[in-house]
Amino acid sequence: KTTWLGQATAGTSNFVAKPRSRYPMTQYVWTLRAPGVHYLQRVTTLDEMQDALTKLKLPGGVPPAWILTNTGSGDAAGHGRYTHNAGGKDEWSLAWTMLDS
Repeated sequence: KTTWLGQATAGTSNFVAKPRSRYPMTQYVWTLRAPGVHYLQRVTTLDEMQDALTKLKLPGGVPPAWILTNTGSGDAAGHGRYTHNAGGKDEWSLAWTMLDS
């Protein structure tokens, strides 16, 4: 079930429905090492990280939502690591750490 939040666009009376975030708006620094990408480092929310990983279509068929919810993002430490170890061109890794507010 999707929960929608209503937000008025600044300067207008238009009502824009936006989905509620899957994760809090906390910022994370994350690093991806993968063939064809080599080394990618970004600072985003977990939602933005999930969207970026989905667009990259990394090998192995592991959904980014599963990685982020099952490999550490929910723990009190605010970090996680995932390695897809299929060898060769299909091997890639992702690490993320929550930034202090």
